Order: sequence, then C-alpha cells, then structure tokens
Amino acid sequence: MIRTITRIIILSTVVLWIAYDIFVYLIYGNPATESAVIATISFYHPYIPFLAGLLCGHLFFDMREPLDWPKDETK
Repeated sequence: MIRTITRIIILSTVVLWIAYDIFVYLIYGNPATESAVIATISFYHPYIPFLAGLLCGHLFFDMREPLDWPKDETK
C-alpha cells in the first residue's frame, strides 16, 4: 500500500515538472526552461551539480542492506 502511494507521488511530481517545463517553453521560450535555468545557475554555483551527483549516487548506487529486493513487485 505505502509503495503504491510513493509511486503515485513520484509519478505525479515528474508529470507536474514536465508539464510546467512544456508550458514555460511554449510561453517564454527556451531560456526559461528548467534545464536552461539549472545550467545558468550551475555555472555560477558549481556546488549544484555536485549536489545533484550526490543525490543520484544516494538514490541509485550501493543499495544493500536493509533493502531487500522482492521476487516480484507485489510484495
């Protein structure tokens, strides 16, 4: 149950960011998109890409205990 709620929240957030980015691109053009803003800010504040890498490392790498991979997604 809680895994389903977590999945819904993650998917909703991703869809919202994509919809916002498309809206901003169509109304204000490429300089207002998320990727353009992040690239500009990252040039002046290089710790932002570092923190993004740290977050990706936290989310996707070296997941061992106590994480237990179930045999199927229903568990």
